[in-house]
Amino acid sequence: MEGLFCQQVPPVLPAASCSSHGTNSDAEKRRREPTEIALLDGKRSLNVNIFLKQFRSSNEDIIRLIKDGSHDEIGAEKLRGLLKILPEVDELEMLKSFDGDKSKLGNAEKFFLQLVQVPNYKLRIECMLLKEEFAANMSYLEPSINSMILAGEDLMTNKPLQEVLYMVLVTGNFLNSGGYAGNAAGVKLSSLQKLTEIRANKPGMNLIHYVALQAERKRKDLLDFAKNMTTLEAATKSTTEQLNNEFNALDTKIKKIKAQINFPSTETDIQKQMAQFY
Repeated sequence: MEGLFCQQVPPVLPAASCSSHGTNSDAEKRRREPTEIALLDGKRSLNVNIFLKQFRSSNEDIIRLIKDGSHDEIGAEKLRGLLKILPEVDELEMLKSFDGDKSKLGNAEKFFLQLVQVPNYKLRIECMLLKEEFAANMSYLEPSINSMILAGEDLMTNKPLQEVLYMVLVTGNFLNSGGYAGNAAGVKLSSLQKLTEIRANKPGMNLIHYVALQAERKRKDLLDFAKNMTTLEAATKSTTEQLNNEFNALDTKIKKIKAQINFPSTETDIQKQMAQFY
């Protein structure tokens, strides 16, 4: 029983021989040494690396695309992302002052070092983004502006509509006779919405009903004026104020980019890449 249930004493292993001339300690030291040198903040480095993985290509390939101005191969979303991760001033100073083994730097640091060697790298990315977004902006602005122009032409040349509006004018002047608004020369479009508010003594009838009845008695086809206004619905999807704001914002962006391109310090190949804006 004592042999079966007595406390076992673990055997003492012999000490490691020192005749290996420190081989084990050297291996342990190498394991402790960092595999790469990190200059950037840990979170910053992680964010940059996560973004770069979206390209699924090497840093050299990304730099080549930026140099060549290949905006269509990168896309607007990634170009906006590139602008967000560009190195700050203090990071640039830290990277430029590093005099160690650059091959041991982390991937984010290596990318930044390669990027800052490209002249006007930020301007290049901004130019690429402008070119990439320009087509999308124009694909919205151009048809919207054309719809408004065509709708305006339809309104100006629609004879049945003009006759109906004239009937509204005559009716309004009659109702307002003797007052300051009794001799109006025309009808404001904003006042047309108020026609339903002017109610007749007859239940369920307002001024728009009366004008419609008069138009139908005069000529039935007058009430078909809407059939000739095919572009009106498309024109209502945007306002002139909205289009002006978007057009002015795009124009301001183009002028700002062109001003930077015209600086003497700007590389000439950028202007060639942006030839469509000159």
